Amino acid sequence: MQITFKTCQTLSLITILYVILIIKTLKCNNEEDYTESLVVKPLPDGHLYAFFEFKTIWHKDLHSINWANRFNIFPLSLGKLISRHEVQELHFSLTKGIWKHQRWGYAIREAPPNAQLWLWFQHFHKNPQKAWRDITSELSGQFCASINFIDNSATIQPKYSLRPEGVIDGDSLRNGSLFYGALPHESVCTENLTPWKKWLPCFSAKGLATLLNAGHLFNSYYFSLAVDFKPICRNIKCESTSVELIQSISVVFNPPVMFEGKQSWSLVKLFGAPLTSTCSLSSKSTIYIDITDSHKKNNSKLSPEPTKLVYSVIGGAERKYAAYDVNQLLAQNKKTLNIGQYFQNTFDYTKVKPPPLFANRFIKGYGLSDGGITCHIFNNFDKPIEIVYFDVIPWYLRMYLHTLSIVSNGKSLKPHTIYYNPSKDRIQSHHLEILLVLPPNSMTDISFQFERVFLKWTEYPPDANHGVYVNSAIISAKLNSDRNFTYLPIRETISSENVHFIRIYTQTLLVSLPTPDFSMPYNVICLVSTVVSLAFGPIHNLTTRRTRIVNNSSQSKKSKSLINKIKSLFKKKDKTETSDTNQ
Repeated sequence: MQITFKTCQTLSLITILYVILIIKTLKCNNEEDYTESLVVKPLPDGHLYAFFEFKTIWHKDLHSINWANRFNIFPLSLGKLISRHEVQELHFSLTKGIWKHQRWGYAIREAPPNAQLWLWFQHFHKNPQKAWRDITSELSGQFCASINFIDNSATIQPKYSLRPEGVIDGDSLRNGSLFYGALPHESVCTENLTPWKKWLPCFSAKGLATLLNAGHLFNSYYFSLAVDFKPICRNIKCESTSVELIQSISVVFNPPVMFEGKQSWSLVKLFGAPLTSTCSLSSKSTIYIDITDSHKKNNSKLSPEPTKLVYSVIGGAERKYAAYDVNQLLAQNKKTLNIGQYFQNTFDYTKVKPPPLFANRFIKGYGLSDGGITCHIFNNFDKPIEIVYFDVIPWYLRMYLHTLSIVSNGKSLKPHTIYYNPSKDRIQSHHLEILLVLPPNSMTDISFQFERVFLKWTEYPPDANHGVYVNSAIISAKLNSDRNFTYLPIRETISSENVHFIRIYTQTLLVSLPTPDFSMPYNVICLVSTVVSLAFGPIHNLTTRRTRIVNNSSQSKKSKSLINKIKSLFKKKDKTETSDTNQ
């Protein structure tokens, strides 16, 4: 009886521990929320825009992450990086191609070409400069990119641009806590996509991540992957905060090329495979198709039928979406899900109405000595727009601030504020920020001149004659119009008084620098090698061989004896021939 009692006591203890473990697991699951979504929108010029968003919300205060020892859905490497370096916000992107605002409007997540990183440190950080260098090195290893090349000469601390996007405390901001860096020459490939997918809770084996086929994504016209981390409010009153991680991918395809002139598309045609499974860790997995303008010029049909229709009102205009609940549809079919939109007629290429605000930036001048940069900013709105123009010019282009000119519709425009920090050779870049108001229906020209610098021959890139790249300029503004916008319909009804904050990026610039003749070292090496090889033999013989005096008498005796031997040989042959004839 004593053994039975102890056994029952042990079993009851194990049961209690098991229940406690289940309760803790459920509690941890309630602390984290993971959702997946995909927005597909046919663009006015015939292209197709697809935006993936993988959102992880951890219901923990930002400061409590520093003592967190357990990571379930939230990626461990990112959590350790944030806690170790006391990061407030982090925004990182890698992009192939450039977003065409004049034809495609505004993207859900804007990004400049190639690589960009900017972040805010927490206000009590002791050494943000060292932490910035450590983060660039760690992200470089995480994403197999060259982020560690963002050194002091490529690092800028903006004054008016790149304001925090998340929740901040009253004393969370401090001068010197914001760092910005970009690599306009960084190339994007599958080596960057693979580690990015490892941060997802289900990796690329389940859910919408199975559509991220690298062969199809990098065969597109535009591709961008991004990581955004920030603190958010947990409720409307913002009594407590949580942390939010958004991993997003933007892709632009050209369906008329794949569907014989039609704008039709399907998941199999775009991404090479249908949906076959769902991520069990996701509480919501939805695909949204923007069908607001699909019936105006060319009727289309969706297959299969959507789960529901979602109407979103923003800026006084209503947009219509066909929503697909992936978890529900796969549970019903239990096989595969291939969503598609098929248009009846071929696509008619017409003139596209430009957005209210866009910009074009280019190099002016000729030769390899002097030059200039010009940025045309267009305001197609009937109201003035306040903008912040942020530009970073490398130190090897010596910018002249006195040549700065701001002209709008042929008239000089006085900016509200100009902040300029000159460069130092090999230490820091030029930093220019301008706050100004664009007149309605205007084209504003911001231009300045620069002088090209002679670099050391070790400072040139591998292909020096190709030139060097200059970062994109950043234009920040607020618009109260939803024209040419693409957004994720998170809520079914959005206030019509909502104001959109946009941040658009211009083109990167390619500048040719005065370069030396890099073929000269090759010619010198060939010439020197030839001279050395020709001179080495005789000089080596003269310095290593010994000279000897030749005895002429002995040499004559040897020659005579040799001649006698030859004569005796011929005599023997004559004797043998005569003997043969006699016989």
